[in-house]
Amino acid sequence: MTSDESSRWLRAKAILNDVLALPEEDRRPAVDQVCEGDLALHAEVLSLLGAHSAERDVMGRLGEALDARLSSREDPDRWVGVTLGGFKIVALVGRGGMGSVYRAEPLDGGDSVAIKLLHGASKSKTARRRFDLERDRLRRLKHPYIVSLLSSGATPDGDPFYAMDFVEGQSIDTHADERRLSIPERISLLLEVGRAVAHAHENQIIHRDLKPSNILVRASGEPSLLDFGIAKLLDPIFMGAPTTLTLEVRAFTPDYASPEQIEGESVSPASDVYSLGAVGYRLFAGRPPRMGSLTAHSRLREVFESHGDQMKEVAAARATTVRELRRLLQGDLGRVLLRACDPHIDRRYQSVEDLSHDLRQCIGPAPRQGPVHSVLKFFRGLRRA
Repeated sequence: MTSDESSRWLRAKAILNDVLALPEEDRRPAVDQVCEGDLALHAEVLSLLGAHSAERDVMGRLGEALDARLSSREDPDRWVGVTLGGFKIVALVGRGGMGSVYRAEPLDGGDSVAIKLLHGASKSKTARRRFDLERDRLRRLKHPYIVSLLSSGATPDGDPFYAMDFVEGQSIDTHADERRLSIPERISLLLEVGRAVAHAHENQIIHRDLKPSNILVRASGEPSLLDFGIAKLLDPIFMGAPTTLTLEVRAFTPDYASPEQIEGESVSPASDVYSLGAVGYRLFAGRPPRMGSLTAHSRLREVFESHGDQMKEVAAARATTVRELRRLLQGDLGRVLLRACDPHIDRRYQSVEDLSHDLRQCIGPAPRQGPVHSVLKFFRGLRRA
């Protein structure tokens, strides 16, 4: 290494130390400013910064793997029949890397609750902190379409748990398909979900994992937004800037995650807008958008082509024909979906409210509520029952 190269490396290392003290989304602009005019130095700093990010991602994945390994050593069924915080656990309903979810009954009567229990918390600080953040986020949210936090506590072993509403329902796409909801009915359902997401944003929380399986619909037709485990807290003044309470977790569902989330860049409310639009793709067109296409229009066209001979079934599940479904998705509704899922964040809807406004325009005028309509509505209700 020459003296010039050694000097440049030492300066690059000093700049790296300075920018690492900044929020992640401010680091690249700071490097660009400090290294302006020195391309070699600029490249050196970016290389070091990339290596640091890669190392952080590897450590994060190792932490998550350790969480899962510790959890796998636990016997989740041993909690069935146990009483925790005034609730008797009656059944295991789900299990993940960090812990398990149980159905429980209040000792004093009342509706069933869901208890989320973290296993092996004393052995994993990462899992404990993520669990605590999810509990605190739920405590901040009060909305009829978001599961409510009821109470929290710890087992005799010191493992934390919290109780929340028990949602008995189906994923939003299964609910819509099995009941053959029409496009206007599906729009109305997605608008209800949008209300819950907008409430989270008002409380400076980005969900970051909106997908059909995290949106359950009860038999009554009301949606419930679940799983804030990787949600992100935002600075209440500077929306988009992570606070010191934010725990970075590189977890998402690729079919529904925004491009900036997949690339590991900073997220914002517009990131949830993308995911909500992707859920809309699934509800209206039968599958989420494909990433990597040249244009948004080609992505929408690929949605149709991917169904092939099943397109008639897709249309029938939406109480319409292939021709009419194509017409709807090539009109205003299609344009709304394309803008919601635009890979360029600055061309996307910047808020759920903006997306919801345009979605409402796609429903069209309400039909007349005459006697014939009432009879048809009655028989349609019998068919769904």
